[in-house]
Amino acid sequence: MLIKKYSNRRLYDTEQKCYITLEELAQRIKDGHQIQVLDNDTQQDITQETLLQIIFQMSSKFFSNECLHQLIRMRQDQLQEFFQIHFQSSLDYFLKLKQQMLDQWKTWQHLWMGGVGLPKEVDEKERMQKTMAEYQAKICALEQEISELKSSQSQKK
Repeated sequence: MLIKKYSNRRLYDTEQKCYITLEELAQRIKDGHQIQVLDNDTQQDITQETLLQIIFQMSSKFFSNECLHQLIRMRQDQLQEFFQIHFQSSLDYFLKLKQQMLDQWKTWQHLWMGGVGLPKEVDEKERMQKTMAEYQAKICALEQEISELKSSQSQKK
């Protein structure tokens, strides 16, 4: 989907042939559309800047003021490494864990609410408890990784 941004900061959807707001653009992305945003005057690709604007507008409390100060103070190469490696891998891990938990929830829902009743075998209950323990361990590992990232950032200062 090609979007043109005019000098008056208005966004124009070239497929629908209408002006749209940043919120409407965000909704289209949530609906699965891939976008490209071009500056209408220079034809420069400003997709990244627009996506970042959407992210920060949607989650203005996403980063604390202190975190934003630290990000600005970081050298460009450190900041790029942080977002390319650590942030992306943490986000991928979170989304994978979220999907696993959703899949497990569907299994439990089928067993308990699908007319089958409670699990018939004790082994099933133990398997579910083991799965939950694994999820808790993964969450703890992710929290530890985040803590280590914060620690390494403060040591680099």
